[in-house]
Amino acid sequence: MTQPTNPQQPYQPAQPYGAQQYTPGYSPSQPSAPQAGGVPQQAQQPYQQAVTVQESFFSNLFDMRRGFADRFGAAIFYTAVVAFLIGWFYSAYLAGQSVEYTMNGPRDTFDVGDFLVSLFTNAPFVALKIFFSRMAVEAVTYLSRISAHHQAK
Repeated sequence: MTQPTNPQQPYQPAQPYGAQQYTPGYSPSQPSAPQAGGVPQQAQQPYQQAVTVQESFFSNLFDMRRGFADRFGAAIFYTAVVAFLIGWFYSAYLAGQSVEYTMNGPRDTFDVGDFLVSLFTNAPFVALKIFFSRMAVEAVTYLSRISAHHQAK
């Protein structure tokens, strides 16, 4: 069963059985009151879909129309630097940590040489990550300033 098209009404897709909403004062068994022109009024159940707009941290950061990057860019950058440095030292620590199995059971040892080699070989990669995060924050901040300047005109 499809709904007949009427030029005065927008298209309303058919809803599956049981998904109809309760309309106070309307019963499908009651006859509809005639409209002007003698055409009986059809039951209208608007198709409403709840649209939830969720703003995330990164959508706010990269939104050029807002001053979010201007206000919080430095905090974001410093948080990223701390996270990169903690990850760098932790990965170097894991490279130096080892377990020796002896007659008395396992024993944790730490090899300082492996720790330093890992620390120095990964230093350029960590520096590049920090550089690129700084460039991303600066680019968004610069573009948001340009966007704000163009909107002010």
